[in-house]
Amino acid sequence: MNKIKNELEQEMIVLLSSYMTEKLDIKNINNHPIRIAEAVKSMVGLNLDTPPINLINYIKDNNLNITNDLKSDNFNRVVNTVSIYQLEEAINQNNFNQSIKIIDDLLKLSDGRHILEYLLEISFQRTGKSLLIIWAIFKSLNFIGYSSIDNVRNGLLIAVDSLINDLFIDGKVICDIEKVEIKSLDHLFDEFDLDDFQLQILGSLYEILNENFIRASSIKNSLNCFLKSFASNFKKGKTIDKETNSIINNRKDLLELFNYIDINDKNILNINALRSYMKNCNAINMNKLSNYILLIKEN
Repeated sequence: MNKIKNELEQEMIVLLSSYMTEKLDIKNINNHPIRIAEAVKSMVGLNLDTPPINLINYIKDNNLNITNDLKSDNFNRVVNTVSIYQLEEAINQNNFNQSIKIIDDLLKLSDGRHILEYLLEISFQRTGKSLLIIWAIFKSLNFIGYSSIDNVRNGLLIAVDSLINDLFIDGKVICDIEKVEIKSLDHLFDEFDLDDFQLQILGSLYEILNENFIRASSIKNSLNCFLKSFASNFKKGKTIDKETNSIINNRKDLLELFNYIDINDKNILNINALRSYMKNCNAINMNKLSNYILLIKEN
């Protein structure tokens, strides 16, 4: 059994590494393959004894190998003074080529994790599209490890590209809300009807709040500002008068849904968001959970 688990882990590492070489489709930022592969990886972890082969085959069959062919010729340059703030400036100027040079210089001084954390932090200034991609990259590299500079560089290039192609939040957000905690996210899940994008963002925020970051304080502060703006567009949920029957008793049961629904990007991402909710919330709202599952089945 340990041999099977080790083989499965190696297979997931190869798939995640491969997907981090794929170019960003600026017309479809939300569905970059690294998000799908990372979501499948997370759901595979729900049942390592009987892994969901149907999900693994889905991401293997969709591995199109559209690679990012931006090889570095910057590693032999002498590194001058460089900082992550220069990287942010290049991103804000939509200067992808300059961002590549700065990343290559920074990677001579760092394994890349603190760079990725900073990119996650500044993604909270935007609509959330880059946040979803960067968080998937962060989780993927946590699983793969930071020993391969190619994997780290590929992940950072996708992260930068996603930021350049994501819009800033309109207006200035005054961060006067209480500190965001899990109960804050539980309230949003319980009280509002979330669309696919909002549900996937909330699933990511549950995980981010439970991560141990190097830049923990500044990331949490930025998250507070983002959530205030993001939640301002939520629609109040309809009252659920009666209990809804559910086949879901635990997170592992989520895998059974893929025996009855289409296996596609949207369903994988939405069910993975529900997995994150079930794992990290204070108390599962079974009626609301069942309602989302019903919507997934109907669509």
